[in-house]
Amino acid sequence: MKKFLIPLILLLALGASANPVTPRSLARLWFDSGDLYLQFAQDYMGPGYLDRIPELTFVNSAGTWQFPDTFVPPTSLPCTVNISEAIPGFSFDPQNDQLILQDSLSWAPHWQESISWGPGDTVALHPLLAGQSAVQVMVGTYEGEVAGWAKDIGTEGGFNPVHGYTLSVHTQNQYGVPVTGVPVYVSFIAYISTYYTPFSTDADGNWQSNFFAVPTWVRVLDPLTQEIVLDTRFYPEPEETVALTAVVTSVAADDPVQPSASQVLRISPSVLNSATGNTVSLKYGQDNALSGTAELRLHDLRGRVLATSGMPAGGETQWLLPELPSGIYFIALEQGSRQLGRGRITIIK
Repeated sequence: MKKFLIPLILLLALGASANPVTPRSLARLWFDSGDLYLQFAQDYMGPGYLDRIPELTFVNSAGTWQFPDTFVPPTSLPCTVNISEAIPGFSFDPQNDQLILQDSLSWAPHWQESISWGPGDTVALHPLLAGQSAVQVMVGTYEGEVAGWAKDIGTEGGFNPVHGYTLSVHTQNQYGVPVTGVPVYVSFIAYISTYYTPFSTDADGNWQSNFFAVPTWVRVLDPLTQEIVLDTRFYPEPEETVALTAVVTSVAADDPVQPSASQVLRISPSVLNSATGNTVSLKYGQDNALSGTAELRLHDLRGRVLATSGMPAGGETQWLLPELPSGIYFIALEQGSRQLGRGRITIIK
């Protein structure tokens, strides 16, 4: 069986969390030949709810339903009940509906479990396909664990999905060069926090993991500007691979993808004011000379190209920059699709 990770995203210490863990009795549901099947199982935090199954109340778009007096309850867990047969007149919409399971727990009369499905972006799941089931799983948040719904293939397994999906995130700069060490924020609830960073891209600009097929929210911030460059919430299918690409500004002097500015592109002076003027001297600092002419690009903090100039094969030149307001700017040395180096300048008016 494949192991899938539902990380405790932004979880400090589950044992210290003040939020109670939601008890669960409904493990799975699926549709078959026009009927709705519910599978009940034992929650890992409690002894199970076998004795309360006959007292459960079900609410959906068609009304409120209960088992009739003639209902014969199951004698062991897990167990599967065909609700469409067990409750006379029960009806539902397999494409767009909700199901709320209410329990008469004496210590928590407000407690209920619910699932909604449909084509929108505010439901628990998109409609189940033939052979799929919805599984209630525990997912992690900064505050603690909460119950969520995942899709699975097949109907066996209780609270444990057998099939998950693969999430792959790639980060690159505006020139297509992979960027390493970029934080990737992931959430499985309707809130995403960027205070803690459990994931980051590797040396090839990639981060990948396997999860249960729960609705997923992914966000990537530009490391330099902290602006959101990727922000998406999606509903994965089991066995699916979701590949996302984030384009970030990669012109910072401390960008780990490139060598330091002092070793590659030397800029003098690095601080420009009225006394120095707008001319800078640039020298390519590698041992090997350039294989041909290269291009110098002046960027602002947002990565926008403000001006360009040529760098001769000898690797040295002077560049009269345009008039610019006070601020921090970056000069990148490029040759074809390769970025050879970069450096930072500060303009003080």
